[in-house]
Amino acid sequence: MKMKTYKIGNKSFMDEVQKGVLVVKLKGPLYYVAQSEFIAKTMREWQHGMNLNHILIANPPQKLVDIFLYNPRRNPNYNTSQGRVLLTMCVNAHHDSIYYNYIQKYGHDQVRSSNHLYFGEVTFEKKTQLILENAKPYKYSELIGGTKNA
Repeated sequence: MKMKTYKIGNKSFMDEVQKGVLVVKLKGPLYYVAQSEFIAKTMREWQHGMNLNHILIANPPQKLVDIFLYNPRRNPNYNTSQGRVLLTMCVNAHHDSIYYNYIQKYGHDQVRSSNHLYFGEVTFEKKTQLILENAKPYKYSELIGGTKNA
């Protein structure tokens, strides 16, 4: 495991570098889905009030709900521009799938995402509509055992 030392203010911390998507319960009835290249550092920065966006300032993080790690290869080698683009697309798709899952579970008014900070705000109506359309659950339960005349 790769450990890294970093400073926040005048304190030094040494944590394991892990990449992934984290879900945090915010003050109030909100969940926040964020992706991070260094999860421990991100959480410590939030704890110290650093690198907060407008959502985290209004609703400070209260509790870690879940972490979804991704690092399929310990020593990734993406030397081509296409490889880097594909990796970015995979990471964003992973983040969005978790975000849409939480929207289906708790509702779009209780889930926020670091990739979609301005969801539901004025001048972002098209983006909001696209997210709501993608978050509609498909009725898979009707495909197997859901009908009598199958």
